[in-house]
Amino acid sequence: MSRLPFLSLIIVMSWCSCIRSTPGSDALYHTGAIDVYPDSIVIGSVEYRAVNSHEITNAWMDTAVTDDDSPYPRLHSSSRMADALFTKSLAGYTSAPLSSTDIYLSGAIMDPDRSMTMLRSMVSDDGSIHHIGYPLRASREAWAAAAWQVYCATGSESWLKEAYSVINRSYRREISVTSAGRGLIHGTPSYMSPSTAFFPSWMLPADEFMTICLGTNLWHYATLSTATAMAARLRLKAERDWEDSADATRNSINDNFWVPATSFYGQYFYGDMYPILSPSADNYANALAVILGVATPEMASRLMASRPSRPEGMPTVFPPANDGGNVVMPVTQTLQGIAAAMVGDEEALLASIGALWCMSLDETPSIQWPSLLLRGLFGLQLTPEGISFSPVIPGKLQGRKSLTSLRYRDAVLDINIHGSGDKIASFAIDSVHSDHAFIDSSITGHHRIDITMTGNNITGHARPPYFTSQETAPSTPRIYWEDNRRAKIINFDKGATYEIYLNGILSENISSPEYTLTDTGTTVVSVVPVVDKMSGFSPRAHVSAPDRYSIHIPATAITPRRPPRHLIPYPELASRYIELAARHNTRLTFYVQAPADGEYFIKIAYSNGTTDTALRSLEVNGSYSGTLVCPPGPHNDWITTQPSSTLTARLTAGPNKLSLTYIGTTILLHDIYLLKK
Repeated sequence: MSRLPFLSLIIVMSWCSCIRSTPGSDALYHTGAIDVYPDSIVIGSVEYRAVNSHEITNAWMDTAVTDDDSPYPRLHSSSRMADALFTKSLAGYTSAPLSSTDIYLSGAIMDPDRSMTMLRSMVSDDGSIHHIGYPLRASREAWAAAAWQVYCATGSESWLKEAYSVINRSYRREISVTSAGRGLIHGTPSYMSPSTAFFPSWMLPADEFMTICLGTNLWHYATLSTATAMAARLRLKAERDWEDSADATRNSINDNFWVPATSFYGQYFYGDMYPILSPSADNYANALAVILGVATPEMASRLMASRPSRPEGMPTVFPPANDGGNVVMPVTQTLQGIAAAMVGDEEALLASIGALWCMSLDETPSIQWPSLLLRGLFGLQLTPEGISFSPVIPGKLQGRKSLTSLRYRDAVLDINIHGSGDKIASFAIDSVHSDHAFIDSSITGHHRIDITMTGNNITGHARPPYFTSQETAPSTPRIYWEDNRRAKIINFDKGATYEIYLNGILSENISSPEYTLTDTGTTVVSVVPVVDKMSGFSPRAHVSAPDRYSIHIPATAITPRRPPRHLIPYPELASRYIELAARHNTRLTFYVQAPADGEYFIKIAYSNGTTDTALRSLEVNGSYSGTLVCPPGPHNDWITTQPSSTLTARLTAGPNKLSLTYIGTTILLHDIYLLKK
């Protein structure tokens, strides 16, 4: 997603003399060079004023006013900017393709028929979700959650059955490849793009796949919990299995990703053998943890209170791994705002609204503001039985708010919210009061909904958002290993301490550039820099092991052989590779002499000159051990090798039979590596 034009000016202008020292009392959000008011936005010396619902000076004018013909609801409130940006965003629903995340957040209720069509377009001919970049990237990861929202919006039993079949088929096809154990999965989330902004520069594609990302696993939990709910509606026995899997994933996320010292979830585990946690805050995923109910109420409150932010908005990840990684996206502000509303954090909600409104001034319509309005301020939640409401209205937005002509199944709803606060004083349908803020799915016809708030103070005290000027994480150490056991940090920082992880466990902290490893067994060493309590990233882990525990099998030692002369024209060079393809060596068997019983790490070195990721299943002594993931290298380059993903398998002392079986895409095998734990 592109960065917005005005953002590049903000940092430069944030300290200039033209900044207002004291914003108006009605400002919703103020920081640096930005003042956000109900009817205008001031960025530096430029003012954007909402004239009406169809015009914002210096930003946008609606040349095709179609209120009467629009299939979408309309917003009428005491904030002209809220109304205008809502109208502007409707073009996003009309002209822009909806992602599965867009559908999950608001597309399902705003445009359920189109949402259903979009979700169907993401399904392959085999009836499973087509993930772009699979399995390296978990694209369209919100498909299941979005499909559930569409079902709740429409009540379509045929869609329920269709969506459940897609989810079930996709899960069965993918889990054997992506499983990381303990209910977690590998793969990077779609919003972490480009990868150079979110991962250390030393990582290869297989390293990125091996990460265990918070965002990927939260959407994985959403898929499992959605499958649970769908199976329950369909009265399937699989409901219990789905529920058990969802519980295992939620518990594993909370047990492994939560960092008590910082009061938020870590970004991802990285390292192919003994992964360690990157403590950077994935603000997209942290908000999602609140929305999906993975975080406990106490964790959710602590998480929102400790959020790192920047004047132009909440960065997707902080601190990023590299320069240029301070990516600020509208969807992150939306998720943060919805989470803030659920927690009852008024200042965080206003900060999200302010940042999102600024982003929505851009020429490209952002469809995120309707999502934050519906899910956050109006507290609208779809269920199979109907719609529930839990509004959260900051005092600075306490004027009238009317959402008219919202289509829901066979009804058209005009929803009016009066006052502010997060507690409902009264709820009425066509002036008939109800004890529950709920609309039954059987409702038909045109109705007026009136919700009156108590005017209570939401947070009880004002707490300004936390801002940081930090740009990136501490520099990744460059380490020279002198004799496999003695190390020197080349770019040593006197202001840093360095955490030493041995086999994934924090062993000690050092404050000098030299380190000597004393362990004599197989030891995987990671070195993490820490500056001012902020942790950086380790370089690629160093492996120290007795010679007999490290096994290397070159392709030249394996028969049968078929030198890939059609891919590598040099006979001597081609003889060092074995082609593993759909028609040649679809199942390659070889033997490994293990020095002792135990678990071994296994990976291969290969070349892949295609544009697709290759997969090879691994069997050890007749038992399936997992699937090796082999991302593509330079196109048409069949000489340069790279490592695959890493698997763990149990071997017995003496000879062991291993087999690689073709799943998809040609590779040239060059080496096989095993390392005893």
